[in-house]
Amino acid sequence: MKYLIQKRSKYIQKVKENNINEFFNALNDPNNNFFSTPIWKKIDQNPEFFQSIPTESFVENIVVLKNKNIRLLTSIINQRFMRISNAGQYYYNLKPIFDGFANGLEIKLQNITVDKLKLDILKEVVEALKKCSEHLENSRGGKPL
Repeated sequence: MKYLIQKRSKYIQKVKENNINEFFNALNDPNNNFFSTPIWKKIDQNPEFFQSIPTESFVENIVVLKNKNIRLLTSIINQRFMRISNAGQYYYNLKPIFDGFANGLEIKLQNITVDKLKLDILKEVVEALKKCSEHLENSRGGKPL
């Protein structure tokens, strides 16, 4: 029985890792319409997907994307969370995840050299993550925004 539990746990971990890789690959593909990809369907059906992404992995993968693709991340956040007036009632558990992503990205931005445009776009992502976190906090009780 213990063997089956370990095997199942390894399988689940492998699926999560594959989904994370698929997410960053889809973000990185300039010819891709992200919102029609299989990974978007997975995220749309399971927003808790973001919990499976380690903060360090998120930060390292985002800073190497092309500018256009970095902006796509802001669109994903807006599409999946910001447009829902009572998102906090359902996704409040993601607030610390988004806080961690924003903090990790802010720290990374202090320690890397990128061109001004990319820096501004990355700062927009930080702001989008913070706004999303704030939105989840404010809509937690079901108060309309």
